[in-house]
Amino acid sequence: MGSRSRSSKKFRVTTDSRHNYLLIDNVLNWQFKQIEPSKVWVSGITYIAIKEGFLYLTTIMDLYDRKIMGWSLSTSMTIDDTTLLV
Repeated sequence: MGSRSRSSKKFRVTTDSRHNYLLIDNVLNWQFKQIEPSKVWVSGITYIAIKEGFLYLTTIMDLYDRKIMGWSLSTSMTIDDTTLLV
């Protein structure tokens, strides 16, 4: 039948933890439940694969009620493209 096994790619670490970039203290300290609105906002970036490459979705969320306060869709991960003014 011509059947063959198909090997998956080996996991490769791409994060470089040996850098001299500014490190910020963890002021949230894992306190994700908030008792007041608009006290703690968090943000994240995810990518969406499309035919031409990737789109990057940046969101800002209020931890009190988990509502999205703002979002941006961009074609690159530069600071100018992923920074939101809410």
